[in-house]
Amino acid sequence: MISNHHVLRRFACFAGMIGLTATVLSAQTDKAQLTGVLTDSSKAPIADAQVTLTSGATDAQRSTKTNNEGYYTLVLLEPGVYNLRIQKTGFETIVQTGLKLDVAQSARLDFTLSLGSVNQEVTVTASAPLLESDTATLGQTIDNSTIVNLPLNGRNSYAFATLVPGVRAALSFTGVAYSFYTDQFVSVNGSRPNQNLFLLDGGANSNAAFNGPGFYPSVDLVQEYKVETNNYSP
Repeated sequence: MISNHHVLRRFACFAGMIGLTATVLSAQTDKAQLTGVLTDSSKAPIADAQVTLTSGATDAQRSTKTNNEGYYTLVLLEPGVYNLRIQKTGFETIVQTGLKLDVAQSARLDFTLSLGSVNQEVTVTASAPLLESDTATLGQTIDNSTIVNLPLNGRNSYAFATLVPGVRAALSFTGVAYSFYTDQFVSVNGSRPNQNLFLLDGGANSNAAFNGPGFYPSVDLVQEYKVETNNYSP
């Protein structure tokens, strides 16, 4: 499946969707998701804590509260860098900065809150990439630095799919797209080329003839590129 998020240089994911139908397409998205659980020092869950996620690019905020088991989930998040604030009366406030969410990522971030005042803040600076422990989907994200700096034989942004292990394509697939017969054929982990799925901004971008790409976003519009190769989310 190739899913592109093409607003402001953002490109999402490509994967070989073997034997899957449109019922799966409705669940695929280029958006990110963040989930986790809050506990105290005794590992007891903390319910009704306020969790606020703020975009570093737009200052837009998304908020939720933890449930009775201490879990929180924020879905349909634009890929980007965020700051996360967690508040609960009787506990210190936790602020996590520089939290990077990639396209189509399902990340998990757990916290242990210490007793104290909400006016006391503990600031954590994100450094290591977030783990995706809540999904069995296999794939690889190509970051913007790779897209900008690697050479291309033409302006076909889909050519980066061949960087992912298991992806095989004809030489013409990585070149300039000019007809249905020169740029449609790519195999993922041995699948047939017509068993792929391409998405653009969460919507279908597969042509009806070969299930190849219907529209080719310019590399100037591409921020991130993700290839999903196996164990697709339901």
